[in-house]
Amino acid sequence: MMKKVNIVMKAAHLWTQEEEDRLTTRIVDNFCDLINRSEEEGLYWTGLKCDLIDLAHMVWETGRLMDQCGRPMDFQTIVHHICR
Repeated sequence: MMKKVNIVMKAAHLWTQEEEDRLTTRIVDNFCDLINRSEEEGLYWTGLKCDLIDLAHMVWETGRLMDQCGRPMDFQTIVHHICR
């Protein structure tokens, strides 16, 4: 009989708030660039769908992704764009 072992992963590095803000900005900028690409470019998400939705939610929480009227894009619209 195999013994079950619980493994807990702990972060090996603690981010400063400044580093976290820089990373978030980079992620949001890259996400905005990708979401505005043409379908003809043939870019597709190859990871897990739940990871893509988590990423979209993180971007939505920042309120930095704007619609055509300059208002923060709602989560449903973001998901519609990435799942077309």
